[in-house]
Amino acid sequence: MLTAASTGLLVGTYVANPATTKSSTASSRAGGIGGLLSFFAVGCPVCNKLVLFAIGSNGALRWFQPVQPLLSVAGLMLWVGR
Repeated sequence: MLTAASTGLLVGTYVANPATTKSSTASSRAGGIGGLLSFFAVGCPVCNKLVLFAIGSNGALRWFQPVQPLLSVAGLMLWVGR
């Protein structure tokens, strides 16, 4: 739920009037990376096609599944740090 709310806020920054907003490239990049990490953290590891393609089903269950909560926390921390 926090990821969805943060993604909505990030999308809102892209459609905002650039003359009235003062955003830096670094904070936009941090928000994008946070969204990408949250994307990988959500869902079962076997359903994520990119992970399956990169490390296979055995790697997804053995290596990627235990890391998913850490990715979620890191993604949310990048959102908060923006």
